Order: sequence, then C-alpha cells, then structure tokens
Amino acid sequence: MAASWLSLALGIGCLGLQQQEADLGGRLQSVARAAVAEFEIPGLSVRIATHDGVLLSRGLGYIDSERKTIETPLASRDGEALMEPFLCTGLLAQVEAGKLALDAPLTEFFPKLTFGGKRVLVGHLLEQASGIPDCSDWLVVRAEPATAADVVAWLETRPLDSDPGTCTAYSASNVVLVGVLLERLGERPLAEILQSKVLDPLGLEETSIATRVELREASARASVLQESPRELLNLPPITTQLADVEKFLRGIGSGKVIGAAGVRVLQTGTLALPRNGSRACGFQRASLARNEALSFSSNGATGSLYAAWYPDLELSIVLATSGDTERLPVLERRLVRTILDLPEPGIVDLPLGRDQREIYIGGYYIGCTRVTIDERGDALEYQTPYGDRHRLRYQGHERFVSAEDPEFTLEFTIEHGRAVSFVLTQRGLQTTARRLE
Repeated sequence: MAASWLSLALGIGCLGLQQQEADLGGRLQSVARAAVAEFEIPGLSVRIATHDGVLLSRGLGYIDSERKTIETPLASRDGEALMEPFLCTGLLAQVEAGKLALDAPLTEFFPKLTFGGKRVLVGHLLEQASGIPDCSDWLVVRAEPATAADVVAWLETRPLDSDPGTCTAYSASNVVLVGVLLERLGERPLAEILQSKVLDPLGLEETSIATRVELREASARASVLQESPRELLNLPPITTQLADVEKFLRGIGSGKVIGAAGVRVLQTGTLALPRNGSRACGFQRASLARNEALSFSSNGATGSLYAAWYPDLELSIVLATSGDTERLPVLERRLVRTILDLPEPGIVDLPLGRDQREIYIGGYYIGCTRVTIDERGDALEYQTPYGDRHRLRYQGHERFVSAEDPEFTLEFTIEHGRAVSFVLTQRGLQTTARRLE
C-alpha cells in the first residue's frame, strides 16, 4: 500500500514538472513571437536547451517571405558567425596538444612581424589585444582582391596602433593571423584542419565548410566592399544547423578538444587585462544576474545568427533569422530573464534641451577604440567605428539607456559643465571611456 502511494506521489510530481516545463516553453515562445513583430523580421528560429533537454525548438514566420517558406530550426544556415570561434578552437586544440604556447612571441612564426621591437604574443591575437592594425580600411582601397599572404606582407610595413596587451580593439588582421598560424601548424589546408580538429571531434555532422549553391547565390546579391577574413584565408562558406551550434557550445564548454585550460581561456582570457576586456577567441563575454555568458554572432545578407552559452546554468540559446538584424542579443537576454524569472529593466525618456545635450557631445576612447556621442534629431546617439549605433534615452542624473537595448547604459562624469568620461555597462560588464582632449 505504501509503495502504491509512493508511486502515485512520484507520478504527480513528474506531471507537475512536465506542466512547469510546458508553461515555460509557452512563455519563451511568446517572447520570441513578440520579438519577430517588434524587430520587423520575417521570421525566427529558436533553440533553447539545458542539461535536462530542449526547452524550446521552434520556427516562427518565414525564411523566405516571397516563397512562403516556413522558418525551422532544421534549416541550413550561413555559419559565418562560427568562423572565428572555429579558428580559435583549432588553435586552443594545438595548445592542448602541446604544439603551441599562448605566451609564445608572434615572431616565432612570423619572423618579419617585428613591429619595431614590440613583443606581440600569440595570446594577444585571441584577445584582440595585439595592437596590430586592422586591415579592413586597406582592403577597401585595393584595386585587386587580396589574400592572407597580402595581409601579412602589408603588416610587415606597419607599426602597431597600441602597445600589445594594453587594451582591446577588434582587428580583422588578428583573425587572419590566427588562421595562417593554424594552417602552418597543421601543414594542411585550413578547411581540412578545422574538419579534423573541430567539426569531427565535436560531432558537428550538419556543419559543412564547403561551397553551397544557395549560399553562393545569396552572396551574389549582397554588396561586398571588401574580403572577409574567411575569404582572405580561402575558406569556403560555412553552413550549419541550430542543433550543431548548440553541440559546439556544449562541447567546448565541457573542455572537449580544448581541455580545461582552454575553457579557462574562454572564461577569463589569456592576459592580465582588466575584466572589462570582453572579447576572447571569437566570443563576447557577458554577465546576467551573476551568471557568466559567452556569445558569438554575425549579421549579413544571408541571415543573422546568435548563440550564447551560460556555463553555470548549462544553458544554451541559439537564434537565427534570414534577415539582417542586430537585435538578436536583446532577444537572448529577454529569454534568459524569462527562464530566471527576472523583470526587464525599465526605460524612461526624459526631455533634454539642446544646451544640455551639448555637454555630452564629442569623441571618447574606450580602450583603443574611438566612439562618439552625437546628435540625432532632438536626442543623442552613441556610435562606434564598427557601425554600432544606439539612440540614447535620458534617465536623469547623467545616465542614459539605449532605446534598442535596455542593458546598454552610459553614466557620465561632468566637470566644469562638460562630460569628461562615462562608464559603459553592456550586458553586465563595465568599462570606462574618457573624452578625447
């Protein structure tokens, strides 16, 4: 009799747990559906999973509105976002195998990249803290297509933009050098190395580094001003599925391929930089309610992909849309807040007169990156050299919040009637910007 009651109690408990999971899945789907309308995107695919299983795997809207092709997580996706994480994973696999040290000087592999005697380390490339000039502007003015070898030759004639390890700033040159280094260490074509060292060990069966007709046609419709690091490295397009992106996150998060030391590099970095250095190995670091996160993304003509991994929660979120949008990180945070039952940050929009706006307008440095605060209509706008723009809403007490992202805030310090610095909080991490003199 007692056993019967115990079985009944366990059965009721399981039903209650299943109901809770169903309710959570429904709330997550509602949040995603609302974002499709708010972000004005044709459709969205979502995959959310924990160690207990998949919480939500759903397509909403259309991949192709004209043909009425339904969105689905099973669709083949442009995997451009995976390129830099794959390269860094491959390099960390070489570190784990004892074939490379992150504190090795770059001249050990590129003898002519002396940069006036400044000591650049391999780890500086992964942290985007090398000070090596970004080749992007140089590529734009070239009359002919460039290769990775052309980039290396150009860098041999250039000084550093900043001392190695002093601050972070994205440079496509760092990505190219990581790819060239990995190819030299592997002594095979780069695509073969990534297949054998990353895709196969992690079981990414639906991910391919090979030319696909549908992606080639989509790229032809896009206006490309310069070669991407992938093209410079002669890598074909990467295609993937959401389940494989999740598998990639969980694999490297558990230390598969890269080992425990590689996981520490992803989570804390390789260098003695301030904690606000947010980049590592193609990932962006973030934090929410004391839960650390790693994410990566790309946006383009063939679609947008965003993935985030919360190690302590064993939570992965992968989002994809056929449209070009920078709003997927905002949706990801909304979904995590729903899972953690946290409220959304509130935003007000207090009036700010022309004379008051003048106090903040100007150029500022965040590490090595120059950003600007300028006017847009009767409001202020934050801009970066990478095309990031945030319309700022005044919250009072020298504090502004992005209209697009409530977790993007600027809090200014005013001296003698003029802003001299601000603290930028972006997805839980803080950094200080100082006005240019």
